[in-house]
Amino acid sequence: MKLTKREAFLLKLVSFVALLVLSYYFIIAPQLERLAETEQNLALKSSEVETIESEIQSLPLLEEEIASLQEEIRVSTKTFYPELRQKKLIVILDEQLKQSGTAADSLTFSQVNSEESTEDLGTDNEQTENSDVNSNGEPVKTVLQSISIQVPFTGSYEQIIDLIRRLEDMNRTFVINSLQLSQGTDGTISGTINLDFYSLKKLFPDPQDEDYLSWPYNTPKGIDNPFRFIESEESVSEDDLETTAPEGTESLPESENQDEEQP
Repeated sequence: MKLTKREAFLLKLVSFVALLVLSYYFIIAPQLERLAETEQNLALKSSEVETIESEIQSLPLLEEEIASLQEEIRVSTKTFYPELRQKKLIVILDEQLKQSGTAADSLTFSQVNSEESTEDLGTDNEQTENSDVNSNGEPVKTVLQSISIQVPFTGSYEQIIDLIRRLEDMNRTFVINSLQLSQGTDGTISGTINLDFYSLKKLFPDPQDEDYLSWPYNTPKGIDNPFRFIESEESVSEDDLETTAPEGTESLPESENQDEEQP
């Protein structure tokens, strides 16, 4: 069957249109979708770049805010002891008692009480990642310790007031839990004061704590040689007794000894 020129032209036209349709659906349309996705990703990346640039510009302000918060934390924890050391508190109280002229025969210490607190970080992953954690990945705990000291004392009224003033001038966090006073027949005042001292684990080192943490008293402990050999009395010879006779004693002559032995 022979096609006419018009039929051949129409067939070629239909084939060309079909080719264009197939090209659009299989080539052009996928490329257009990829182009739209690329433009969307570009817009997101541009937004992220703008956010990062704004954060970079705000870094100086954030550093100033962090420095301000750190200074507030340092000032608020300055009056706390870094830790409670009984031997150091004994030295401090003994010094204050001596300077005020108040006499105290003993100091009674209670057990150290510790309280731990952690901030509730919630379930936000970003907060958990940015929070302070230790080497084990656990949140850093704020440890507050306290100890009570009972001090029985005697002195004049002025000396007791001076003692309390000196304790307040130490610029350390403590609480006078109770104070009992009674006057004696000789005019002196005796009583008992209960003091509660507090320590807090500090985030930043404080120069004023260096003197508290130092302990310059190198007291000897035990004896030099616990296995030192001491001779028994039986093993000491007569010659040793003669050579080790105490000064100021004189031995009698042999003749005198013999006369004393004769009846």
